[in-house]
Amino acid sequence: MHVIATARGKDEYVMEQDDRGKWNISKVGVGSQQDKDTEYEFMVTLQIDQKTHLATAMKDNTHLWDGERVQHPARVITKEDGEAIMDWALNGTSKADLEKLQNLRIQITDVCNKKGGQKNALLMKEWYALLDGRRITKITSEEELKKILEKLQEVPALDEQKEGAGDE
Repeated sequence: MHVIATARGKDEYVMEQDDRGKWNISKVGVGSQQDKDTEYEFMVTLQIDQKTHLATAMKDNTHLWDGERVQHPARVITKEDGEAIMDWALNGTSKADLEKLQNLRIQITDVCNKKGGQKNALLMKEWYALLDGRRITKITSEEELKKILEKLQEVPALDEQKEGAGDE
């Protein structure tokens, strides 16, 4: 079972001096007490700033945010982030695996475009047979995407078909 939970941080207050030298009291969240109150630990822990709504990955066993602390220390959580977490939770798919799948899908699209796309009837026939009613974005097997790529590379391009027809 996968659980998305929220925890309120313990409040702590600090004194900060503003640009004009005036002292202000600011509330700072220290973090939740998960270890004392929760039997299981979270795989991903994001700290979200109350004022800016920017999230920072504090813990990430999924590796979906690898390198994010350096490149983007805090950012707004997107729908794509939620989908990536769900993919990881259901399939164990890492960010590197997702990138491999996306690169294969891009290669497949490039091959189809170079071969004439929807104007190429042979290509479309092979496309529909290989996908069997599925969307390419829903195929999560690297091996299956590689097979699709190989099969589509074997289909002659539209201009090659025209040249072959003129030779007969």
